[in-house]
Amino acid sequence: MGGYRAGRTRRQILRTAGAGAAVWGVGQALGTPSWNIIRSRRVLAQNGPDVYVITLDDCSPEYIGYYQSIVPTAYQGPIHTPELDALFADSWTSSSCRATVPVCAASRSSFLAAAPAAATGVFGASGLFPPINQFVARVASGQLVTLPGVLTSLGLDTAVRGKIDHNGALFDLPGQIVENGAYTSIAAMFNDPAYSPDGRPGSDFSFMPYAALPAGVTHVDELRTDEQIARINAPYNGQRVDFLGFVMPHVPRTVAQSWIDLYDLADIQLRTTPAEVAVDQADIPATHLGLLEGPYILGQTRYDFMVANGTEDGLKEHIRHMLATLSHTSFQIGRLRTALDAAGRPYVIVLTADHGYHMAEKGHYAKGTLYDKALLAPLAVYSSDPNPSYPVGDSDKPVSLLGLAKSVAALAGVAPGSVPAQWQGNAFDDPTNYCTEHSWGSDEPTQSRALVFRAVATNTTYKIIVHPGDASELYDLTADPGETDNRLVADGAAAMAQRAEVDRELRQRARRQRAAEWLASGGRPTDPQYV
Repeated sequence: MGGYRAGRTRRQILRTAGAGAAVWGVGQALGTPSWNIIRSRRVLAQNGPDVYVITLDDCSPEYIGYYQSIVPTAYQGPIHTPELDALFADSWTSSSCRATVPVCAASRSSFLAAAPAAATGVFGASGLFPPINQFVARVASGQLVTLPGVLTSLGLDTAVRGKIDHNGALFDLPGQIVENGAYTSIAAMFNDPAYSPDGRPGSDFSFMPYAALPAGVTHVDELRTDEQIARINAPYNGQRVDFLGFVMPHVPRTVAQSWIDLYDLADIQLRTTPAEVAVDQADIPATHLGLLEGPYILGQTRYDFMVANGTEDGLKEHIRHMLATLSHTSFQIGRLRTALDAAGRPYVIVLTADHGYHMAEKGHYAKGTLYDKALLAPLAVYSSDPNPSYPVGDSDKPVSLLGLAKSVAALAGVAPGSVPAQWQGNAFDDPTNYCTEHSWGSDEPTQSRALVFRAVATNTTYKIIVHPGDASELYDLTADPGETDNRLVADGAAAMAQRAEVDRELRQRARRQRAAEWLASGGRPTDPQYV
């Protein structure tokens, strides 16, 4: 079948793992949804395996070694992620999984409640508060229903720990980052000098210079792993669905020196140059260009801040610490998998990230654009027992994290008729050739939107980006995965043929009416093909 590649076997990739556990007290994921599902196993299609949902933070798939041979734009320098590589090689994976919104709070709210930003109230560029409080209020009123809430109401043993969302009140926790009682919020961790060596407050863009975690300080992700391993080893009956959110590779990307030493600056490959950035930005509409060049809190553009005093080593240091934190995270996931194998119970791991991250591509350092550097997220579904719905290998069919809730519920054995009616999105194994939708903006009227879909006739994957009151963008992701050639600006017969194909697809596919409405709501694009 087109778009599917067989994965590497376990024997082809060396698995390494460590051990370790600590006694801990579990925090139950509570919050009974108002749709009032009966706490009965009768709503389960079958007693499924234990399911572990693991999220990484700000993690582009290209910085995981497994993706180097799959994603055309993947980083090609040395990557030391053997445990992650082994997990992905044994899994159904996606090289075309995208976040609904390319920023932490909005993405996590979206995939936890299976709802786009318009429904969660948490928009990309609107900051953290009060939108998160609005999201919590919508969950409390029953307008939104979260995946952990559904699973708990079904009587499944469900726990949430680490950075799963941006407000622990959703799950009756004192905060999503709980450092043995020391930290009750993400902000508290960001302001700890151990994680912010330069002493500045912890925004996404203020951690410079990078430094190693001081000796004797246990990394927050290691502590969360210790807790999860202890929970795995504790006796229990029934079925478990756990959520574990790793903080890294989000800034400050602070890990022990031994992980940093895996990467020599001389081996770090720069992804772009200022001259290449200038060429790439030439056909980008002003709205998207503004997202790429928006100012920092320190008064510098993102690209200027990224290169740090104009030196190559400044930019390389960012990439080195991204890689080092992923090596550290890989090791922790290897420890988890070793514990799960030793426990002997059938289990499923669903591993993904909230979104991707620009590391100077298109002149941008951060997330918050509708280009694939910010939207793409790694995705693996591993089953200890073979699952025909998720055969081992990579799929490049476009899928969206909006479908995470439905996918996890099905993997846990929840009957399809027992999931909330308000949940949106398609499960990852849905065979339909459907569109995925993505957005970024301060509120519903000002959101820019992207639509990704595969054309049936040519097996080409396209992305349309529509900006309110501005020109649109069209990219052939199959031939141009780096999105360097806006086909709405390009001249010639080939570009015109692609525009015609896109127009036919939107008019002919089963969701043509929704696609037409979606495009019209994006701000009346200037190209008549897409009005």
